[in-house]
Amino acid sequence: MEFITDFGDSAVILPLSAAVMLCLVWGRWFSAALRWGLAVGGCGIVMVALKIGFLACAAQSFQGLLHSPSGHAAMSATVYGALAGLVAARCRREWVVLPYAVAHLLIMAIALSRIAVLAHSPLEVMVGLGVGTLFATAFTIGLGPPPSSAPSLFEMGVGVATVLTVTHGARLQIEAILMSLAFGARATLCP
Repeated sequence: MEFITDFGDSAVILPLSAAVMLCLVWGRWFSAALRWGLAVGGCGIVMVALKIGFLACAAQSFQGLLHSPSGHAAMSATVYGALAGLVAARCRREWVVLPYAVAHLLIMAIALSRIAVLAHSPLEVMVGLGVGTLFATAFTIGLGPPPSSAPSLFEMGVGVATVLTVTHGARLQIEAILMSLAFGARATLCP
């Protein structure tokens, strides 16, 4: 399960997001690059705020059942879901469902792995999935067709595979930083 959960770690998601953004800018698909930045950045900001808020007020949140919404689930849903939207925009009409199916399988595997490794409760994972799905959906709706200069499926695939190969297995300890911030904010947020 650790192998699967690592696909949702910030050490993988952040470089993958940066690589996709560079690919979109390089391919002059500026509207998608802007949407990508807003979706990934927005999800990150919302999750940091939720994590700090719930960590600071953990005893008061849903009878203690919601301590820290799953950032792995949220960011995976946003990044892999939006990436599926980019791939679908380049696919022939009859293949458009395939990237979404693959992304959903990966997202659900990561979400379930967070429960299996005892990192989060089912409620924490569902909150993360809900936030991430909202941002991925916002990215995908109205995306529009790519310009002729946009990266091909092969180029995007090579970029994604390279980043996943290089970063998979690395871990960032963002949760410890957020716990420290939440402890400092406890008096202000939960008097």
